[in-house]
Amino acid sequence: MATTIDQAFIKQFEREVHEAYQRQGSKLRNAVRSINNVKGASAVFQK
Repeated sequence: MATTIDQAFIKQFEREVHEAYQRQGSKLRNAVRSINNVKGASAVFQK
């Protein structure tokens, strides 16, 4: 729980920014490359 007004505003701003990025995630999905069904710890993208 925030103990000062400043901390309360900071926490509220963090929540709002997090929610905004979650909403825009579907818009950004087509801007990145992804690989499905990766077996192992990593995948390599060729340039």
